[in-house]
Amino acid sequence: MKQSYFLFAVAMMSLLLSSCASQDVQVLQQKNADLEKQLSSANDQIEHLKNVESDLREKIGDLQHTTSVLTTEKTSRIEESSSLRGQVRKFVQNNIDNFKSFMVQGNLLDYVGSEMVGRAKQDKTPILLVDFANPMPTSGVITGVGGFFIQGGNVEVKVLHPVGSDYVVTWESKLLTVEHAGKQQIQFPLSVGVEEGDVIGYFFPQMPNVGYDSSTGETLFNNADIPLGGTVSKSTLSGAMERRAYSLGVYGLLDAK
Repeated sequence: MKQSYFLFAVAMMSLLLSSCASQDVQVLQQKNADLEKQLSSANDQIEHLKNVESDLREKIGDLQHTTSVLTTEKTSRIEESSSLRGQVRKFVQNNIDNFKSFMVQGNLLDYVGSEMVGRAKQDKTPILLVDFANPMPTSGVITGVGGFFIQGGNVEVKVLHPVGSDYVVTWESKLLTVEHAGKQQIQFPLSVGVEEGDVIGYFFPQMPNVGYDSSTGETLFNNADIPLGGTVSKSTLSGAMERRAYSLGVYGLLDAK
């Protein structure tokens, strides 16, 4: 009896274990099937990404080629433009002297300054003159200086730009030589741009070779030169009460109002 019961118990245990093992196998098989599906999906995604990467690389190659073409075209245009500008500059430089001479001989240049006539008085020491009576009426360029000179000598021309109540020396010429007495015009080596309201200064490093009258102008003066970049105001200059007018002025091409 006991033996029969033992065998029955063993049989039931075996059946239970077999059933559990079967369920475990089924679970594992299901998990394996799920993993295979995930692997297949991942492989499909990887293949898709590879195709996308291939397309992007092709597009990048096309863009790089386009960029290279545009760079080459732009460089070519820049070179052509630079060459053209250089040719224009060379043409202007080759013709500007003749153009200046033509304008001077034809009396076609604008003049800003006092009348170039003989005057009674003359300074005896080096002097800087600033003509406030004849500011630039418009912007433009000035090409030279003119005056009614007592004798030969030297003069340096300056452009003073108003900044508030002061004036700043923004340009100065080289020392220019006046060859003869009388009415003379001396051209600058290079023309210079001026703006409306700029005033002109004249520095004579030796005794001035130009005369002046009193009570007809507004030329102030200083016994020392003011260098390029220097600043001056009317209150620091002399001669306000004298109202001097010198036979000096500048020539140029000014914009029409």
